[in-house]
Amino acid sequence: MAASWSFFATSHGKSPCDGVGGTVKRLAARASLQRPLADQILTPEAPFEYCKCNIESTEFIYISKFTLDAARIQMENRYTFGLTIPRTRSCHHFEPITERTIGYKRTSDDTEYAGVHNFFGIPRISGFLVLWKNLTKISNCMIM
Repeated sequence: MAASWSFFATSHGKSPCDGVGGTVKRLAARASLQRPLADQILTPEAPFEYCKCNIESTEFIYISKFTLDAARIQMENRYTFGLTIPRTRSCHHFEPITERTIGYKRTSDDTEYAGVHNFFGIPRISGFLVLWKNLTKISNCMIM
């Protein structure tokens, strides 16, 4: 499977979910401010309930802290072996070259790699080569 990962500055319209996420947050914040003090949107479940009942054009899924913590525990063994790719902060584009090598470019338009990093000697877990230690963002997901 061909894949690549390009990093962009925040708030630059990376995908449609960025606009939807901003609109949802604005609507929920406004609704909370317009509610009586005893009915403010203050818990993690409250924005979900508001959105589910008031924004029909979008499907919302609530994932509890308990579920996320369980997933983190399940993935901890995999993250234990994750390593940082050198020059991550100074490069913009990363893509697999082979099963155990990844190329990185300063920009996604560069025609040649600024470097290549290999992952020889890193254990395989469940058939996958572990590349990243921390899961920090799930695409098309908004955390409120």
